[in-house]
Amino acid sequence: MCQANFTRKENSHDHKSQPRSQTTFGSCRFSCALFYSAPRGLKALDELERRIQLEALVIAFPLAILLIMTLGLLELAVPLSPENWSYRHIWPFLTMFYFIGLAIARKRYE
Repeated sequence: MCQANFTRKENSHDHKSQPRSQTTFGSCRFSCALFYSAPRGLKALDELERRIQLEALVIAFPLAILLIMTLGLLELAVPLSPENWSYRHIWPFLTMFYFIGLAIARKRYE
């Protein structure tokens, strides 16, 4: 039989953890607002712009998956520094992939 030992802090409601939780819930509210407004914004676009946006995502998504899988496999072979290659550091690459895809798709439909 497995037993788990849980330790409970005396003062679990300290003030140091409160700003982190506020930041987390603030970003969740922002994400929910984005997910709510994005489809409304897409409905306002014409057919060509919808196609351009879709093709940008079609280019960006496989590049993002390739980056994440490559980093995961590389981390198995060589220890990567978390200060340089954690998940919070790859977000700029995902944005860059989207804008690269957007540039390619716009150039295609010029």
